[in-house]
Amino acid sequence: MISILPLTAATENTEAEIDALARELHLEGPTTVSLERIQEVLAAPNTILMTAQDDGKVVGMATLHILPTTEKRIAHVDDVVVSSAYRGQGLGEKLMRALIDAARERGVASLHLTSRPARAAAQALYMKVGFKKRETDVFKLVL
Repeated sequence: MISILPLTAATENTEAEIDALARELHLEGPTTVSLERIQEVLAAPNTILMTAQDDGKVVGMATLHILPTTEKRIAHVDDVVVSSAYRGQGLGEKLMRALIDAARERGVASLHLTSRPARAAAQALYMKVGFKKRETDVFKLVL
């Protein structure tokens, strides 16, 4: 049975499972998943790593980062991915709805995410759960 729940602890098995998901998400480059990085995410008080688990094995994930601003709380969604072996079961939608519920429970006013144009299925999912595509430019500074 597949469960949708926040990840609360990580092991070396969890590291390997999340690394495999990251490789599916970032096909064009190497991943930087480590047990220490996962534990850092889990320790962050305003971050939730929601997972789809099949008998304890992580087969999907999505991360919510809650950010207080001077006016309101906003949140950013990252790393939404379901293992190719588990796609077509509605797990992406369940992960997104769980993040949306968690954000509402924590008083978040709006959720934001970015998605590469090539991820058409992911973009359709985001619109299905209520996201609207914005006319904006995204800027990035690599440090």
